[in-house]
Amino acid sequence: MLVSESEITREARKRSAEMVENAQKKTQEIMTSAFKFCEDALTRADDSIDSLAKDMKSVKARFKELTRR
Repeated sequence: MLVSESEITREARKRSAEMVENAQKKTQEIMTSAFKFCEDALTRADDSIDSLAKDMKSVKARFKELTRR
């Protein structure tokens, strides 16, 4: 029994649609992961900058205290 050309075309279109759908899902997963990674990195950087700013204020206050003596 020979498979008709239209059956082959139909199956190829079905498989290609599945491949596109899977690629779109993976793309969304990658974008979500990248967003989470960037958000976390920016949060950590912001926290570090805040901590450094507090340290600088403390050093500045200590310096002023020492220079007043």
